[in-house]
Amino acid sequence: MSHKTALPALEKPNKNKRLKVLLIPAWYPTVADPQNAIFVKEYAKAAALYDDVAVLYPYISLDSPPKGICSINDEIEDNIRTIRVRYGGLFSFLRKRSLKKVAVQSSTSQAQIPGWRKFLSLPIASFDDSVYYLCAYLGFRRLVKGGWKPDVINAHVFTAAVPATILGKLFHIPVVITEHWAGFPLHELNVFDRFKTRFVIKRAQIVLPVSASLEAAIKTYCPTGRYKVVPNVL
Repeated sequence: MSHKTALPALEKPNKNKRLKVLLIPAWYPTVADPQNAIFVKEYAKAAALYDDVAVLYPYISLDSPPKGICSINDEIEDNIRTIRVRYGGLFSFLRKRSLKKVAVQSSTSQAQIPGWRKFLSLPIASFDDSVYYLCAYLGFRRLVKGGWKPDVINAHVFTAAVPATILGKLFHIPVVITEHWAGFPLHELNVFDRFKTRFVIKRAQIVLPVSASLEAAIKTYCPTGRYKVVPNVL
């Protein structure tokens, strides 16, 4: 049986029923950067006109990492419950070193990068993902313990779709992916990104690129998903 036929079906929309929709974005405004991906917040505000929307945003803090694994900020913004899970610690230090190396390597070809640096990027990337997924789970657990379980999870960008897909599988919730990333038409996906892309798209209820050209670019990596173009809100 194919993934398409095995996927759980979303209920037919009822005009009198407000769904509980959880947005898990890869980018979202913060206190330190209130304009970061403001279009995703506008998306959430538009969706909140029709459904009960909550936002779960795990993100790393490079300048002021929290004590311990993470800190959770749970508040109401523009009538939307917004949970930000900020993390850092040892990973914050490693990421700072990594960013400095990227700046230096921006004018250096991949062939000139030492093999040991490429090798070390593997455990660092794994640590990155593990902490990120854990923080997403901790934020989601707060929602569920408070009695709020979403009817659907809407991930924004494939990287955020990975923890969304895992949570959807664990809690039997359909996942929808809204894709904005310009890296697809620029073919900037590395081996790990390609694996993540195929992993989430094959398991998502549907993928919503924000343009037809972006849809075509995503299909070069995973042509077997379900797609429908939904432009960004204005």
